[in-house]
Amino acid sequence: MDKICKSISAFILAIIVAINAFGNLIGIGDIIPTEPATTVEETTTIPEETTIPEETTSHPDDEDWYMPTLGYKYNQEDGSYYMDDKDLWVKGTSYNDVYDNIDQATAMFVDQLRIRFSYEDKDWMIQLWKGQFGFLLVGAETAVYTAPLGTVQGAEVDQYTVAENEDWLDMQLDCYWSENNTGHYKKVFTREYGKYWWATGFVKGQLTKYTMPRTELKVKHRITFKSEEMANLFVEGLKSAGFVRTDDATHLLDDSYYQSGADVYLLWATVNHDNYNYDVTPVTTLPASTTPATHAPTTTSPVFTTKKAESPTTTHLNNYTESY
Repeated sequence: MDKICKSISAFILAIIVAINAFGNLIGIGDIIPTEPATTVEETTTIPEETTIPEETTSHPDDEDWYMPTLGYKYNQEDGSYYMDDKDLWVKGTSYNDVYDNIDQATAMFVDQLRIRFSYEDKDWMIQLWKGQFGFLLVGAETAVYTAPLGTVQGAEVDQYTVAENEDWLDMQLDCYWSENNTGHYKKVFTREYGKYWWATGFVKGQLTKYTMPRTELKVKHRITFKSEEMANLFVEGLKSAGFVRTDDATHLLDDSYYQSGADVYLLWATVNHDNYNYDVTPVTTLPASTTPATHAPTTTSPVFTTKKAESPTTTHLNNYTESY
């Protein structure tokens, strides 16, 4: 349902952009104004010593008035928009792959990466998105979903629910954009490290290439799992999808990761779920742990069968305006 909410918002934004583009084409300007209408009232003569208050509006100049109506909040620090996952009607609803399969019908052209595993008597899925959300916004997302253990494996449609509060994870999301495909990546927003089930961030703009992979965007993720064992399971999925390990979190390459205990850092560039055919079949589920482990578990890790896409050319963080 979070995807439906997002798809509806993207579709409405696409309609607004298309209508205004037509208005500008025929020379009448924006048909749907991007600033709220104001009225002018007659006033009496202002006494000589009266202080005239500075004119203010209810919407910042750089925030479109209709965005809050569509569920977006505005971050004045970096000029980005986001969905507040702690105050959103879709919290507590469900997700399955069908929602992603209709993305392009709602003007959403996004790369996807899904990592599935079983832990603490639950099936988990960590899903990442990046790309064009409607014809107005560019950005990225990360979400945490769960299902009762064993309900997903072998199912024709993977049905998950939004993670309950106790299963939210500490995450950070940093998005870099090579606008106009110049090859130079500039950080366009940060979702600060904190508890999320759905971390999102968007800026206004359009990609020059809507087909996958959307290489104009690269996203740095930090996810802190409940334990090192849980992080190990997630990392197995990353490796199966084509990610490689680096020596530390400050020297990440394209499609690489670094793990430190329960913390996992990754730089996502070209890997796309649609480029892979893989099933996650746990041989055994790692035991729950109340404290992070001090060493890698000795139990058998899940087995992944993967058809790997052609390996991309890696790029070092020195190509970025700001490194980590």
